[in-house]
Amino acid sequence: MVEETVKVIREIEGKAGEIISKAEESGKDLISKAESDAETLKAKALSDANDDADDLMKDAEARGDKAREIAKKQLDHEIEELAGKADARKERAVSAVIHELVD
Repeated sequence: MVEETVKVIREIEGKAGEIISKAEESGKDLISKAESDAETLKAKALSDANDDADDLMKDAEARGDKAREIAKKQLDHEIEELAGKADARKERAVSAVIHELVD
């Protein structure tokens, strides 16, 4: 009976060892998968962040281009106004000089 008890204990110990070994292997597999998943998520998050940054940069460039275009149109308009005023003053100046010469 003692031998039988020792035999049962050894069988139980063997099974317990197998269970522990399988649990350790499963734990290592889970850790490895978690690390792999974390790297994948990190890479995706970085890629998404870069894409978002690129989109923001393109939007900022487009707004800058539009602001430059508006400013250029305003400057062109002001230049035209100044040129028109200069032409009008030129005509008056020429007329004044001619009038002074004739009188």
